[in-house]
Amino acid sequence: MPTGCRAAERSSPDADSVCRSVSSAGGEVRLEPFDVFTSGRMAQLTDPAGAEFAVWQAGDLPGALRMFQRALALNPNTPYPYFDLAVIYLRQHQLARAIGQFDAGLNLGLPEAHIPDLDLAVSELASENVARILNRRER
Repeated sequence: MPTGCRAAERSSPDADSVCRSVSSAGGEVRLEPFDVFTSGRMAQLTDPAGAEFAVWQAGDLPGALRMFQRALALNPNTPYPYFDLAVIYLRQHQLARAIGQFDAGLNLGLPEAHIPDLDLAVSELASENVARILNRRER
């Protein structure tokens, strides 16, 4: 994977089950599932075709929100808590807040900072909104 990139992240209600499935299909579990405090559980994998991705199992989003807000209070000059807060806000469908956090992190001007998979997060939100619109039209 190119330096500075982040693998696509997929949500799942059971990260351990995804790892077992990928492994039994011939893929590789590069990093076994682990807890990220109370905010969730994640693992890093490679599918049988060689594509790298991460799986995320959401946990306590309010707890994660408090943790990253505290991290920013302690060190507001690192972009990562801003990006992590943005992802939490996206998962809570608070798009304006998410954009504000991404913007704050990017404005720090640190070229080595990786950016969470914004395209994936936005496409997930967009597909949910499209589904809602279609459901309204069918009524």
